[in-house]
Amino acid sequence: MKLPIKFILAVIFLVILGVGAMVFTKIFNPAPFGSNEDDKYITIKGVKPKDLNVTAWATFYGGGENCNSWTFSADTGNVTKAAKDVIKIEHDFSENENSYELRIPYKSYNTNCGMTLYSVSFKANNKFDEVFASFRTARGAEVSYRTLPSTVHLESRNCNASIHKWVEIERWSGDISCDFYINNKKLQGDQNSLDMDFALFNDSTVIRYDIIAGKDYRSEPMDPEVGP
Repeated sequence: MKLPIKFILAVIFLVILGVGAMVFTKIFNPAPFGSNEDDKYITIKGVKPKDLNVTAWATFYGGGENCNSWTFSADTGNVTKAAKDVIKIEHDFSENENSYELRIPYKSYNTNCGMTLYSVSFKANNKFDEVFASFRTARGAEVSYRTLPSTVHLESRNCNASIHKWVEIERWSGDISCDFYINNKKLQGDQNSLDMDFALFNDSTVIRYDIIAGKDYRSEPMDPEVGP
């Protein structure tokens, strides 16, 4: 049976249109970092309440004679060849709403400034609180007994909401606070800033960080005028 020319042309047109759409999507809506085989990343992952959103920032610094970027120091008044870049990571690779997986770039990428990973910051938020259960890990000036291995198990436990009324202005506010643990040891105060040996990072590095809701955890937003 001989197919009509118009039908054949229509099929060819649809194939070309489909290929064009795929190319267009790839160019203007690229896959998130960590999706490609050549991407170099460490992983931060753990359990979390299902309503929680997680975000990380990787901060890179660089410099040198070949660097085409300049930095001014307000303290010394000096201008040096240096650069800073902050990469925001929001894509969650976990397919389970009760867990998360972020993939963080860690390799120096090829620029004239020789950019090197300096720190990774992490935060969680939901509709009630814009930021809580945060931590930051940085490249220490030197490896010491305070330098944590990347195999460390971090936890924010007892994440509970507290609500306050400001009598003077008749407004309500609230936030969520958690107890921070390192390898089952509770840290006192605000000590969730950690040093790690970034030189040991590789494609298999996984930092485990679990965020665990307490009995007074809250997901619902709060009206500052009406209150809870």
